[in-house]
Amino acid sequence: KLDPDKISLIVMDEGAIGSNSQTGDYDTFNIASSVENNNVTRIIIADGTPIQHDFLEDEFNIKNFFYGEDPRFVPPTHVDLVEVPLNEDHLKIKEVFAVRILKRNYSRFLNFVNDHSCLRELGRLLNDGIELNEGNEIPYMRHNVFQDLQSYLSRKIKGYGAGYNEEKIAYMRASSCLAAFHKTQNLYKSLHNEDYRTVIEKINFYREDAKKRTPETTLNTLLKVLLIDNKSKHNMSVLVRFADRLQERVDEGLLHPKEQKIKELLEQIKKEDKKVLIICDHIPTLNSLNFLINQKFGHKAFAIHGGATKKNRSRQQYAIERFNEGESNILIGTSVLERGLDLPDLDYVITCSPSRNAATELQVRGRLRKGGTMMVLSNDNFEKNKFFKNRRKSHEFFRERAGAIHRQRLLDLESNEKEAYRSKFHG
Repeated sequence: KLDPDKISLIVMDEGAIGSNSQTGDYDTFNIASSVENNNVTRIIIADGTPIQHDFLEDEFNIKNFFYGEDPRFVPPTHVDLVEVPLNEDHLKIKEVFAVRILKRNYSRFLNFVNDHSCLRELGRLLNDGIELNEGNEIPYMRHNVFQDLQSYLSRKIKGYGAGYNEEKIAYMRASSCLAAFHKTQNLYKSLHNEDYRTVIEKINFYREDAKKRTPETTLNTLLKVLLIDNKSKHNMSVLVRFADRLQERVDEGLLHPKEQKIKELLEQIKKEDKKVLIICDHIPTLNSLNFLINQKFGHKAFAIHGGATKKNRSRQQYAIERFNEGESNILIGTSVLERGLDLPDLDYVITCSPSRNAATELQVRGRLRKGGTMMVLSNDNFEKNKFFKNRRKSHEFFRERAGAIHRQRLLDLESNEKEAYRSKFHG
């Protein structure tokens, strides 16, 4: 605990440091309240979150915010939703995957559950947890529902102890079917929202993983033979054939709709001679974009991700330095680029999908230190709804932060430019 009488200066990295920014439980304000009776304490907060220039002043009468040479506001950023059109090739690929793989896996799972009386409770939970999307055609299971069903099956399996009987094996096979459906559902989402190379890489990983898991002749693995039936093997072969055919199309130059849109945006940004940061959700997507931009689109880009190895950190530093020095105007990365990096001359941020939540979106916007445009790619209603939910939550985030500052009388910046980043706390 802090001793308020012994504190003259508190410095914090940013306004929501070490906090749950989604719930509004900000350590900044908790720390500030601990010294509320100390009229001497200074609090310095370095916050990269962009704030609408008139928001704090109009809503809460908080004035004298400083940023650079302008003493009035942190520069506003524009957040645009860029809708990605889906071409016929993409729709056909999605349809093939949905009909031949995703729906068949779900039907296999459902039929297996219905054929075993001991799984009636699982069938009820399944009916309550499954949704039908895209014209009541495509089954969709939320991740929390999948986790609940797997937990239910695990409890049932453990309840039978070390022995095996028909019911326990039925629960084990149901768990296997559920996992297979969930895998193919994730592949379908990647196919739609990420890129084709990521899907191919995931399927190839599943293929190699299946080879490793193939049971040998030892007594301890005989049970696994019962869980690897002909339908499972057939589903894997269908997946592999799909990946091989998709790889052929990619090698022929087929682009995912989001990759095509990024290509068009980069052409426009190149004409403006501006700097752009591209944020991907996953490393395979980053690798795919890095290859396309450097080898196919005719630009030079640097790519970094958040690996913790010393070698990777060195590569990160090298890429950021080259980008800041103007050797390239394009930097690609995963979530490591969402916060904490010094990119002072950035003009655009492109995210390949909406941010995970509003707090993350605010961190991404904070990369645009001198103002600029954040472009969020979206190719379906799910992503569009997520985008607008984040926009609404962002405004609430501003209101909560400003309200907490106002209620605790945290901020009273001096008008002298030398004191621009110093805030005096009045108890």
